[in-house]
Amino acid sequence: KFYYELTEKYVAPLFEKVYREPALAGKLLGFNLRHGYLGHMSGTNEAEYGTSQLREVLDIALLLNADILSLVEWNEANENTSFQPSLANSRALQRLLRFYARYLLGEPAAPNPGDDTAVPNLVLSARQTVKLGEKVRLELLNIPDSPEPLPYTVQLQLYSDRGELLKSFAPDALERNKLTAITYEIPSEELTEYNAVLPVLTVQYRGQQLRFDSLQYIRLDASVGWNFKEIRQPLRDLLRLSQADFQVVPQADGSYAIRAAVASDEPLAAVEILDQEREVAAYERESAWDPEQNRVVLLRFSKPKNEMVKLRLHIPGCTDYQFQPWGRPYSGFGKLSLADGILQGELLVWSKGSDFLLSIPAHTDAASAEIHLALEGYGETVLPLATLLERQSYGVELPGPVQVQFYHRRRLADHPRHPDEQRVVLQKTLRSDFENPCLQLRVVSRSGKIYRSRPVFPVQPSAARSTLPVFSAYSGERKELQVPVNRIPILDYLFHPANGALLLNRGAGRWQAENSGGFRYLFPMNRVALPEGAVHTAPHWSQGPEGNSELHFDGRANYVILPMEALPTGAFTLEFEAWTDSAANQALFRHGALRLSSLDTFLVDGKLQAAYAEMGVNFFNPVEELPVNLDFPVGRWNRVQISYDLQELRFKVNEQECRIPFHKRPGKPGAATFGGQYASDPFWEQYKLSYFQGKLRSFRITHNAKSEK
Repeated sequence: KFYYELTEKYVAPLFEKVYREPALAGKLLGFNLRHGYLGHMSGTNEAEYGTSQLREVLDIALLLNADILSLVEWNEANENTSFQPSLANSRALQRLLRFYARYLLGEPAAPNPGDDTAVPNLVLSARQTVKLGEKVRLELLNIPDSPEPLPYTVQLQLYSDRGELLKSFAPDALERNKLTAITYEIPSEELTEYNAVLPVLTVQYRGQQLRFDSLQYIRLDASVGWNFKEIRQPLRDLLRLSQADFQVVPQADGSYAIRAAVASDEPLAAVEILDQEREVAAYERESAWDPEQNRVVLLRFSKPKNEMVKLRLHIPGCTDYQFQPWGRPYSGFGKLSLADGILQGELLVWSKGSDFLLSIPAHTDAASAEIHLALEGYGETVLPLATLLERQSYGVELPGPVQVQFYHRRRLADHPRHPDEQRVVLQKTLRSDFENPCLQLRVVSRSGKIYRSRPVFPVQPSAARSTLPVFSAYSGERKELQVPVNRIPILDYLFHPANGALLLNRGAGRWQAENSGGFRYLFPMNRVALPEGAVHTAPHWSQGPEGNSELHFDGRANYVILPMEALPTGAFTLEFEAWTDSAANQALFRHGALRLSSLDTFLVDGKLQAAYAEMGVNFFNPVEELPVNLDFPVGRWNRVQISYDLQELRFKVNEQECRIPFHKRPGKPGAATFGGQYASDPFWEQYKLSYFQGKLRSFRITHNAKSEK
């Protein structure tokens, strides 16, 4: 990262001196441009801050008088460094680069070809989601499109998802020919009653008053905050629809009946329904992959080491199912072919996961149909279709280990072909994976313009309140907020073998855990070498003496993987019941992947011990060991509770308790493991830890500190 003042005072003079040396005569200076780096390694971000990151680096490039400017990079969606126009960035970056390029070439500022110049070349940027305690930050950027001055005014107002006016900023004066950015901030802790903030712009331009009220919302989340990506919206790239009807009707079975009708003056590329910013349904001209007309099944495979594996799949009695790779454009897949109802060939099974889809016609008898899958060298498995339809997901671990997961895909299977129509009616019935669904209609034209509807929150905040401690980025202090109880996630895992090697949450489906696996990038086992000879990582199910189901861990290589932010980057309460028959030093709950993210717990000499990684710089999060020293007896069930309210960490094992004053913020969001390892693990060798050996019969995480009242 470059800083303008540092470059101006020290780096630029140094470059100028070095380039005067005879040995460097005729050499060229290259300079990398990037507008941010975030998302896939959330918590080690180089934030975008609207467009300020890119504007600063462009100004530095001008200061250094670089000969070559390299844009890093064109379409790296994983790291969100893309300059390619996208749904998140629209053409905001292109417009800004065009202005700077013309400046470098000595050409006057000019609009994009085809621009509607009755609308100012103004861009609104803001994050998609904000966790309570963070700043709600918006940026307005005027990008010159003419050398001629033209004064105009713009006023930003913020509304709630219920239509209430939250904040009205004073109008700001801008000049068409001046690059000008204005930043607005409000503390999110003042907005605990609301689900989202909706920006509205009123512009006085060329003698006309223009109102823009179909701008992307900023969703407010009580505890989840890994998504730092901003939505950049050039006003000239907003799609104006002549019809935009969007209705959401809750059904008695917990689903939502959705109807959208849109009409546009230009052909459409996509008409989509989003739930918490994820595409869950879309208008499709073809019905083969419509989950309401077919049984769409997603199969997911992963293993620690990359390998081409011979695969054979068939569904006796069904020969007219369809197959489609669900691969990634930057990686291989293998080669599978479907003929006479048999899918076979080679599949690349690797740590990041290999996926494909099946579309089984609705006329197939689900009661008798079975999916037969064989992986050469690893074994076979048979899953009745009726079982999958009933349980929605099922996990299997084949000796190797190879993780195989089956999902009944009831939301959008893949991005459909462009409608290329100007009028579209979309009707779907959807279920949400979230405690607090946020449903939105998004329409994209073939020219790349975007329309976004107001969000619909079918679950309103509860009347009951809970005290949630947060760190206020606005004031730099700990604050206690009164938050609706149903806004706070509770992960209460269902201990039952019905879903095989998957561990389901009793509530929202997004918190599903995995018994085994975790080989994917940024998951705990991605860079961990399994013990030699270990062919199983999944703990096995058994029935306890009271009829309850328990997970048994063999102490060799068994563990559970919990999803991103199962443990939040804020207040929490972690509770579990575990039994061990081993006196060995061993792993318990560990929040880490490439490195420790926050809480680490393990047993040393029969006692519960802990460590915590706090927020640091880049990848370096300082780790502090904590003197817990609570007995964890062998041969009995131990009830563990760990709670953090941002001023005290409280540990309990059965009737023992340890309280540690603690004010540190967690290192980063991330996935977690129970009983396993993570890469760059400082304690594995220090304490000669092993995988957990014993039983687990309950596991629960509340995204809030335990109240003592």
